[in-house]
Amino acid sequence: MPWSLRARRSITGLLASALALCGCATTDAGEQPPQRQVVAKASRVADWNQLAKSLSSLASVCGAVGKSKEGESTGIAVPATCLFTEGGAKVEATAKPAVAAIARELNRVGEREFWINARPAPGDRNGGRLNAARAQALVGALVAAGVSAARLAAVVGMADADATAYGALSGAALVEIIVAPNADEDMAPRRYGGR
Repeated sequence: MPWSLRARRSITGLLASALALCGCATTDAGEQPPQRQVVAKASRVADWNQLAKSLSSLASVCGAVGKSKEGESTGIAVPATCLFTEGGAKVEATAKPAVAAIARELNRVGEREFWINARPAPGDRNGGRLNAARAQALVGALVAAGVSAARLAAVVGMADADATAYGALSGAALVEIIVAPNADEDMAPRRYGGR
C-alpha cells in the first residue's frame, strides 16, 4: 500500500530530527562544510597535484599535458591524438608507452577513483559517440595495463571544467583524467526536512 504524503512527511521529519541530534545533518548553503569534507577535498587536490606532476613527463610523448583546477574540477588532459588516430576510437599500439605511464601513475595514487572523459575539439558537434567510445577504450586499455576496473569510470560530457582552462590544449580534442571525489566530498550540502 503506498504511503500517504502525511506519513512520508512524518518520516522525513523524524529523520531530520535524528540527523540533527547525532550531528549527521549536512549544512545549509552558506555555512562552513563539515571538517571531513574539507579534509577529503584537500586529499583529492593533493592526489591531483601528485598525479599532474608525475604525468607531466608525458609531454615529451604527447606534445603537451594540461591540468586544470577550476571550481570543483581537478582534471589532467592530453591531446586525443596522443592515444587515438584522427577520428579513431581504438587506442593505438603506438600509445602503449603513454597508457603504461598513465596506468603506473594511477596505481601510485592510493585507492582513489578516476573518471576518464573524452572531449571533442571546440565546434565539433558530432563527437558524442566517438568520445564515448574513446573514453571506454582508454578505460579498457588502462585495465589491461593493470589498473583496477573498480577505480575507473568512462564519462562523457563532464561540464565541471571548461576546456579553455587547459590553455594551449583548448583548441584540440582532449582526453581528461579527472580525480573523482570520494564519498565524503560527494555529499553536497542539503537541507533535510519535508521540502
